[in-house]
Amino acid sequence: MKKLLFMAGIALLAPLAAQAFTLDARYQDKDGDLIADIPSDKAKQIDPSTLIFALYAG
Repeated sequence: MKKLLFMAGIALLAPLAAQAFTLDARYQDKDGDLIADIPSDKAKQIDPSTLIFALYAG
């Protein structure tokens, strides 16, 4: 019974969570993976000399 209630809660809250995790209007996400797509306009693409990735676990 607890598992059923948990799954029902997840099903009800999933649409709200999807709205909270959206990209800014200036970005596109055509495949829905919440990662901004590469701009199709070559003028909007940049080539930085260094990329920095950081993990924040908090």
